Amino acid sequence: EGKPIKIMLQIIDVSDKMLYSEVNAEQNFQTLISAAVSHELRNPLNSLILQVSSMQYSFESFEGALFNLFGLLQEQNHQIEEAESKADDKWLLRIFQSSVKSTEEVHGQ
Repeated sequence: EGKPIKIMLQIIDVSDKMLYSEVNAEQNFQTLISAAVSHELRNPLNSLILQVSSMQYSFESFEGALFNLFGLLQEQNHQIEEAESKADDKWLLRIFQSSVKSTEEVHGQ
């Protein structure tokens, strides 16, 4: 034995491959974190947006109801004023008629 053995040695620089793997792993991690954070923020924000939209719809409905109520109150007020005016007219007519009767009685007509 004592014969030399042939050794073949190949050296390959894998530093670029390792760097690529590290960068790729970091990018995947950042993508994962970004997706998780985005999801966690988006859910409450969507909930708030829906709630505000609902409140806006409720406010618009309430505003419409108030507008209708205001119109009804104006109409009611107008009817009351007309009734008062008619009552005043009847009252004035009765006073005038009683005044005419008094005058006729005084003058003997």
